[in-house]
Amino acid sequence: MILASVIGSIIAPFANVFAWVLAGCYSFTHSYGWSIVLLTLATMVIVFPLTRAGTRSMMRMQLLQPEMKKIQNKYKSPPGTPTEERQANRLKLNEEMMALYRENGVNPTGGCLPMFIQFPIFIVLYDVIRGMTRTVTRGTGKAAHTVIAPQYIPKRTQLYHAVISSHAQLNSFGVNLADSVRSPGSLVHKIPYIIIILIAIVLQYVSIWQITNRNPSAANANPQMQTIQKVMPLIFAFMYILFPAGVGVYFIFSSAFRVVQQEYMYKHDPKIVELAHSVRELQKKTPPPQPGQNGAPGGQRRGFMDRLREAAATSQGGAPPAGRPAPKMNGAAKQPVKSGGTRKAPPPRPQGAQNRSRSKRPRR
Repeated sequence: MILASVIGSIIAPFANVFAWVLAGCYSFTHSYGWSIVLLTLATMVIVFPLTRAGTRSMMRMQLLQPEMKKIQNKYKSPPGTPTEERQANRLKLNEEMMALYRENGVNPTGGCLPMFIQFPIFIVLYDVIRGMTRTVTRGTGKAAHTVIAPQYIPKRTQLYHAVISSHAQLNSFGVNLADSVRSPGSLVHKIPYIIIILIAIVLQYVSIWQITNRNPSAANANPQMQTIQKVMPLIFAFMYILFPAGVGVYFIFSSAFRVVQQEYMYKHDPKIVELAHSVRELQKKTPPPQPGQNGAPGGQRRGFMDRLREAAATSQGGAPPAGRPAPKMNGAAKQPVKSGGTRKAPPPRPQGAQNRSRSKRPRR
């Protein structure tokens, strides 16, 4: 209870601002759905500088790939390195990486920042929509009755009176935006809510595909960020199921706005156009990985089981697996065996031992 009270006190000021903006949008549109759309556009315009800065930071990181690989090779711990030395190398690697980012004005999490900002907006908008449909019980005993008492919405606004007159039925786009796919009803009744969830997820992945298509080497520059971007829509999908459809409408239009915004930035933002040209030139100068190397076509990755089988075959005197160089063996003489492997010749016996064995032979 104490934690919920603290979180509510933190969210309340932002919810009041969102509700005030939403009420202003309703005075122009007279529609719950289009009011959320206008609120979405206003939010995306405010977040645009962060989105642009994150895009620029992500492209600068691609230009730093050669330097990043040098640092990684410098502090790469070979197999058999003691744990303390391995940890020290990892610490030095992180320090030099952060220094490289700082010198070049790169934020490694800049590409994910706009998506992380969506979380508080997500929570605040959910609280506003839930507050619009709040009910309270007035009176006691037989006189007790339930009335609609919208929260956060200014009482003198058209939105406040519209919610009360509609009995908190936020009908727009053919659905009640206060309901979700979890609301009671038949499967046919839930189809529109399922469609809203699917559209929101697809548009988020379209936005990610657009970034990856424009920056083919983005995954190599920061694979952790790419993983986060791919997982985030699935996390949001779980929230879409729990939260009202009005929140899904917000994310549908925010993702659509982001797709258009990115297309505009890559064509008309001079700094991003310049960075994109530098990235393409770097890709032309960087030689592709040769066949046989890890990650290149024709290459083979040596996993733990491969190394284990190779060690077992070598210890039994057999040949190494196909495609692996023969292990180096110490010793002077080797004798071939029928199995195709090699073994060391037995060491010569001392001269005194040979004489003693001859002296013990019986004479004929």
